[in-house]
Amino acid sequence: MTNTSVPNPFQAITKCLMDQILPRWKSDLEGLIKVNVDGTFLEDIPRLRVGGVVCGHDGSWIVGFIHFENGSDALMADIRAIQLVIATCYNLGCTNILCESDCLETVNLIHNLKNASLHVYALLPEITDALHHETVNLVHILREHNICANFMAKETSYSAYSAHWTRPPAGIESLLLKDNLAS
Repeated sequence: MTNTSVPNPFQAITKCLMDQILPRWKSDLEGLIKVNVDGTFLEDIPRLRVGGVVCGHDGSWIVGFIHFENGSDALMADIRAIQLVIATCYNLGCTNILCESDCLETVNLIHNLKNASLHVYALLPEITDALHHETVNLVHILREHNICANFMAKETSYSAYSAHWTRPPAGIESLLLKDNLAS
């Protein structure tokens, strides 16, 4: 017979590692919309590839999206991803938004507006205007915490169209399950 009052050190270590590795989609703030975005750029065919996932405070799927367009670099892809996801949320009537990106350069550029090159500067006012509202926040997260948005951006690399999913597309379910288990 095992003594259940003694904590299992393996469980504590596992939980600590899970907290560091896996993203958490759930929030105690009812009404909060949590958004993860990712942008990629392939130099051989100059196209931006953007993916994102929008979830409710309870981790429920609201919408996922992919988008592609001609573009110039990875920074433009990440900025475009943030711009598109804010517009998507507004179109859905969602205004209490936490937007997470794994591109620190993009997050810093948007918050500081310093050293913005002309090719991305035109996209910034729409994003910075949204951030001036108390209900839209942009934060940096680790790449490991952006696996669902990364999956969606990769989905775009196999297609030449833009799309929205009101239900999770095939292949992302296991990633969403990991997100919910980490919460």
